[in-house]
Amino acid sequence: MLIEYVAYHGTVPSRVESILTSGLWPSVNPDDWLGKGAYFFIDGLRDPRESAIDWVACSVWDNKTRTFREDKVAVIKAIIRVPADKNVDLREAAKIRAFHQFRREWIKGRHGGELRVSGRPEVRTYDAELFDAIKLSQGECVIVSNFHIQLSVRERFLRLDSRIPNVVVLCMITDPDSSIGFEITGVEMFDLPEWTCEGNG
Repeated sequence: MLIEYVAYHGTVPSRVESILTSGLWPSVNPDDWLGKGAYFFIDGLRDPRESAIDWVACSVWDNKTRTFREDKVAVIKAIIRVPADKNVDLREAAKIRAFHQFRREWIKGRHGGELRVSGRPEVRTYDAELFDAIKLSQGECVIVSNFHIQLSVRERFLRLDSRIPNVVVLCMITDPDSSIGFEITGVEMFDLPEWTCEGNG
């Protein structure tokens, strides 16, 4: 059985042509939300198109000059089709239980039998390593999870975070030989919102 997602990827206009001809390059930052892969917003908590717009807008905001480094943002709409056994949807209780079982075993393997006091791990980096380990054990897969992401300049400027999620994020591998189907169905350009550090919500 295939599970189908309508997904939205935000980027800057200068990267659109490369994405259309060569595909998406995976993000490999050590603190990525769900480890290495291509990232999308999907429906569930907040309009995913708006989330993609706002995420890119935040990423091109220059805090020193209080201006945007781009005039527009681009949103790529895609259909992602994934076999059910390759769909790690962490909004489902059974998948969360399996995740924590894997996590317990991964911690044992990572730290061995010796327990020692250490500084608190950087949670986002720690989670990214864990998700990459899941991908290695599972093979190709899509990981879906609820997150809270700061989606305005004001939130980022004030470092306002929350434990209550506001978006649904999907991370997929970009291997062209994957059994995961990926089809770009549209590209839209949007003007940047009229934001300031002091006033945007």
